[in-house]
Amino acid sequence: MSGRHRSAAPGRGGGLVRRLVPPVLALAAAVALFPGGGTLAAWTDRASVAAEGMSTGRLDLAVDGAGGLDTTHARPDLALQGMVPGESSAATVVVANTGDADLRWSAGVTTDGGLGPALEVELWLGGRAGPDDTTYPRTESCTGGVRLAPGEAVRTDRGASRDLCVRVSLPVATDDAFQGRTTGSVSLRLDAMQVTTP
Repeated sequence: MSGRHRSAAPGRGGGLVRRLVPPVLALAAAVALFPGGGTLAAWTDRASVAAEGMSTGRLDLAVDGAGGLDTTHARPDLALQGMVPGESSAATVVVANTGDADLRWSAGVTTDGGLGPALEVELWLGGRAGPDDTTYPRTESCTGGVRLAPGEAVRTDRGASRDLCVRVSLPVATDDAFQGRTTGSVSLRLDAMQVTTP
């Protein structure tokens, strides 16, 4: 028997240990670096934009420079005293858009009082009233323009204005029953609505 001793062959278990050591060490290093269970922290920020000082505009249809919401404007030059059949009065009304939006307006006429049913009213867009007539029979008229139909819409953009000639007449064929009437009135109503499309 020889005096040499054979060294023990390396076992399979020792090699497995050597192969597992580097990954285990890497995992341990990762745990050490991120002790919170692997959750990464990310910083955040937020910005906002504020718009202050907002306001609303207004829709304003002015007549002869008198504007505001639901205003009434008097035109005494349209009223004739002691009218007889065949006479008429006329006046030019300036309709202006002094508001913040384009609009369309339409005109409606109402006659009232004892003489109201006999009166006739004409509206001429773009027309101008002639000079006052003080001779008998007093006949004032509108020149130029296009006669407006009842309820016809007229577009008027911001800052623009339109001339509207109003003619009030007592027809020649007015019945005798209207003689001596002391009350009679004409009301011109202009209704405006915002234009929402170009």
